[in-house]
Amino acid sequence: MGDIASLGGEERERVKAMALGWLARRIEHVERKKDAITRLAFAIGCRMSAGLLDQQAAKEALWDICEPVADVQHTDVDKAISDGIARGFDLAPMLLTLRCIRYPLTDFGIAERFRDRFGADYRFTTAKGWVGWDDRRTGGREGHG
Repeated sequence: MGDIASLGGEERERVKAMALGWLARRIEHVERKKDAITRLAFAIGCRMSAGLLDQQAAKEALWDICEPVADVQHTDVDKAISDGIARGFDLAPMLLTLRCIRYPLTDFGIAERFRDRFGADYRFTTAKGWVGWDDRRTGGREGHG
C-alpha cells in the first residue's frame, strides 16, 4: 500500500493519468444498478486513498450516473467510497507496469518484463531448464522431466 506522494513528478503524473483513464472507462461502462455503482464507488475510494483521484471530481462523476438510478442514494455512494478509502490501494502493480512498458517489444525486452514480473518465482538452470518456486520447493515444468 502507499500513496503517490513518494513518487517522482513524472511518475506521479503518469499514474494519475492512468487512474483518470480507468475512471473514465468505468464511468462509461458501469451497469446502471445499485450494486454495480456501489462496487465502482468502493474501487474509486481505494484509488482516492492512494491520491490517484481527486475526491470531489470523482464523486461528482459518480453522482451524475447514479441520479437516474432510483434506489441509489448519495449516502450509499459516500459509504462505499469511505469503505474503499479505509481499504487502501496497492500501487505496486501500477508501478511494475510503468517499469515494464519501458522495455522494447523484442525477445530481450520481453525477457526483461518476465524477469521483473516473475523473477522471484522462476529460474533457468542449464541442468533442468525453467524451474518454479511454490513457496516450499523448486521443481521443473510438469511433464518435462
